[in-house]
Amino acid sequence: MKEQSTETCPESRPTWESLEAFARQGVQRLLQQVLEEEVEGVLGRGRYERRDAVDATPGYRNGHGKPRRLSAMTGTLTIRRPRVRGLEARFESRLLPLFKRRTEEVGRLLPELYLHGLALGGPVDRPAEGGLAGGVRDVEAPAAG
Repeated sequence: MKEQSTETCPESRPTWESLEAFARQGVQRLLQQVLEEEVEGVLGRGRYERRDAVDATPGYRNGHGKPRRLSAMTGTLTIRRPRVRGLEARFESRLLPLFKRRTEEVGRLLPELYLHGLALGGPVDRPAEGGLAGGVRDVEAPAAG
């Protein structure tokens, strides 16, 4: 009998267990691509392309900034914002403004969670019983005495 010369490796397709991570990576790649396209629109040329004429749009790419964490409802995404130099005004992305670290939905959710006591370690149902979507419950404090 011949020995099997190839090893079996895990599938590269997403499975039920890895579905959320797969979706988060897809959203992260999409945001990164949209940021790159926004820079292409500002500069009027693609990545690694030179200016066509002397009077073309000023500015040039200067790599990427440090990885930034963005809190979204799907989880935390890590995005690298493209840097642009040589423009008359500072480049600020319309998709990912400077100093924004969470989406509007997360910003509205945090005060509500705080009011329900999650910031102080208050009681919460298990994720299987409802999690954050509706699992916050009121529990009376035991009577002293």
